Amino acid sequence: MVSECLAQGGSRTGAGAADSAAVASGKDEPSRRDELPESHLAPEVAALARRICLMAVIVDYIGVGMMRTCLPFYALQMGGTATTVGALEACYGVGQVVGATVMGRVSDKYGRKIVLLLSFLGSAIGYGMVGVATTTTGLLMSRVPVGLAKQTVAVARAVVAD
Repeated sequence: MVSECLAQGGSRTGAGAADSAAVASGKDEPSRRDELPESHLAPEVAALARRICLMAVIVDYIGVGMMRTCLPFYALQMGGTATTVGALEACYGVGQVVGATVMGRVSDKYGRKIVLLLSFLGSAIGYGMVGVATTTTGLLMSRVPVGLAKQTVAVARAVVAD
């Protein structure tokens, strides 16, 4: 199959059939729509984007690490139980599942930078709500925006893949 494609003037990039059709129809320019797109970023810019995403993920994980360490003690201090602490993590997890689908579509439509900004904004709102919470219900409500918006790792993976 590959040898037939190469014999007809095609290449291994997947554009062989389109090239053969263009040559047969008398077109000067073969169609390249089947080829994989080249990266549109210069290597220096791509490296900078990867470094920025790495820093964003590190800052994000520092915040998550501090919150996951302190939040159970904070909830218990407010009169919560072990069930309350489990519910706090469950709210965060449900928010992650829902947020991943929503933020993925937003990322595809509007870009990765917007999703990173929304992720940090949602985290700031959620962490601010934790700071002003006076009841365990307030703590539970604070975990929802954090879970919905916390998508920095997914966006960083998408940036690296791009």
